[in-house]
Amino acid sequence: MNIEEDFTYRCLTADGAACADSCESLAGCQDCGCVVLSNDAGGDWGDVMDVIFCLLPIIFLIYATIKPSPMSTTVSLPLAACLMFLVRVMYLGSDPLLTASSVILGLHEAWTPLSIMAGAITLFESMEATYCLPYMMREMKALTAGHPVAELMLYVEERLSISFCSRLNPF
Repeated sequence: MNIEEDFTYRCLTADGAACADSCESLAGCQDCGCVVLSNDAGGDWGDVMDVIFCLLPIIFLIYATIKPSPMSTTVSLPLAACLMFLVRVMYLGSDPLLTASSVILGLHEAWTPLSIMAGAITLFESMEATYCLPYMMREMKALTAGHPVAELMLYVEERLSISFCSRLNPF
């Protein structure tokens, strides 16, 4: 077994390809400042245990959902996410900084559509509170020139906004 085949070289120096072409050994790569990446992915217990450990959060989530007294999703989903984080960092040996940054990226991706919906709800609520919603609806109907799909979309958006906000504030 050749130890050189177990590594991948990625050059991060300014001259780029020239450095990558000149790296012929591990020592040569370290001399020119390249990064050595190991091709050995996964945990220490083999491929089967990698699959089992990676499925563990999903198995936990299914069990927590279908057991006789199910756990609340506001508790079970974050627990499953924490379990996956621990599997990635502790068993699979992922970089903790990279894993934590992936969690933050996932939070931003989840919050984006939620913040857009909250902004639309806030807009329609403020338009209702200031009594400018009927004016805006009249102007939008004039702009759509009787187009049924555009009017339907405006009507549905208005009704969804009103029904969602009335559920939030039952008084």
